[in-house]
Amino acid sequence: MTIDALDLYERLRVDNPADYREWIAAHVPADAHIQTWGAIHDLLKTDALYALANPNNHPQADFDRVVEFLVAAIDSQRIPAYMGISWLGIYVTMADRYGWVIEHPALDPDELGRRALTCLPSTRSEAFELAARLRVEEPRSADKLGVDQDAWLAMRSVKLELEWVAPRIKDPQLAVTVKEWLELICRLNVVTD
Repeated sequence: MTIDALDLYERLRVDNPADYREWIAAHVPADAHIQTWGAIHDLLKTDALYALANPNNHPQADFDRVVEFLVAAIDSQRIPAYMGISWLGIYVTMADRYGWVIEHPALDPDELGRRALTCLPSTRSEAFELAARLRVEEPRSADKLGVDQDAWLAMRSVKLELEWVAPRIKDPQLAVTVKEWLELICRLNVVTD
């Protein structure tokens, strides 16, 4: 079955759902390929970007629509969490660039930081063990690390989002945890890149 991302995008804009999870469950087939999700996201992202060029376009509504869509896709496990977090990172940097005050609760630095940390598939102790192995073995590719490829992608994918939230986090314990993960991810990147 062919899924037309443009049709889904247009329907989403017309429906303007109150509950994006329900809308996704009703309209996006469970076997939708990640490219379909990426295409819908790109169309929604374009709306948000073009709205910035003309404030009369109500950019906050377009901005909120894409954030709600991504949060629902992550929460319903229809896209990998690390990918959704990476896509959400586009909107925090866009808001920064255009001087917007971020009003969406999903993009609050503490909330985004927690989301980024929970999408990491390994514990810090496992990651520290991996780092210790890297110091000894110095493999040059993720497949030689003895770590799941998705775990590795997740750690690398959320790095920029963690860097953005780190100086903005209000919860002191969360700030320490984010800083530790950032240091670890940077260490792992140096060894494997």
